[in-house]
Amino acid sequence: MAIALLFFLNLFFAHELCRLGLKRYAETLKFDGWWFNDNRGSNAFKSQNALAALGTPQINVGSAQDEYLTLYGTLDGFEDYYQSLVDSEVTQFVGRPRAHLYPDREFIIYLVGTGHKIDYLRHLGINIVSCHAVELDPEAGTRKQFSQYKILQAVTRIFQAGRTKITCAILAAETGLSIDYIKKLVAGLGGIKAFKKWVLSLYNPYRSSTRFSNPDFLLNQSRIKTWMGLDQVAETKEVLKALNDYGWRDFQEYLEQFTIEIQAEIWAILLPLILPDEVLAIDGRALSDRYKGRRK
Repeated sequence: MAIALLFFLNLFFAHELCRLGLKRYAETLKFDGWWFNDNRGSNAFKSQNALAALGTPQINVGSAQDEYLTLYGTLDGFEDYYQSLVDSEVTQFVGRPRAHLYPDREFIIYLVGTGHKIDYLRHLGINIVSCHAVELDPEAGTRKQFSQYKILQAVTRIFQAGRTKITCAILAAETGLSIDYIKKLVAGLGGIKAFKKWVLSLYNPYRSSTRFSNPDFLLNQSRIKTWMGLDQVAETKEVLKALNDYGWRDFQEYLEQFTIEIQAEIWAILLPLILPDEVLAIDGRALSDRYKGRRK
């Protein structure tokens, strides 16, 4: 996935993207530098418009602990100290284009990895945008996400051809995926009938427009983002709107359109908004047991 994303970014920036990562992958992935070396003090990337760094610069934990024990005689507070070491490496990398020398220019830096904690960079005047690899390039997503995206492409082609019939067999023929796998994927949206009904509700008002000329229109819908594991909060906002429009009476029916996993995630965000902490501690355990039971 990371390789696919780097390939996409390299093409997007017309091969002018400078790439950095861990040294052990430098030759294989043809990096222009590596962590703990070229991300610090180097002017090699000065004025470079676009940089990308793969992975997280994490030094050996054991070595870091030894150093911390030597300094403080205890490991209390070590986690924060270790995170500060990672933050320092990232901050140094962000400074490599020497952006302060070019106040009228915009620089783009990609940090490719999981679990990056970079909000602290905002105080440096950096605009941070967090997204999933599949949102930049479908082939950079997981196998499941890429398959889901192929379904969105298929739906787009079907509508462009003036057709509205959508079945698992038709989607399988359009995507090259098996019918059983199509069924498994759309189950996360309530099944093929619910998926077709929802997509048609989006399509019908815009039959004469170009909205469905690109699958990204569907990709940007909150329900699709949740289905593909891109944005749980967006779906929760949609649920809150449904609650406001229809009331609690229809909430259970609405909720059951989604998989058990998504239902649990929606409740995990909703419950803290309506229950005090002491009740939440009790009901949270009960809710967890309930969903575990339903998955058996």
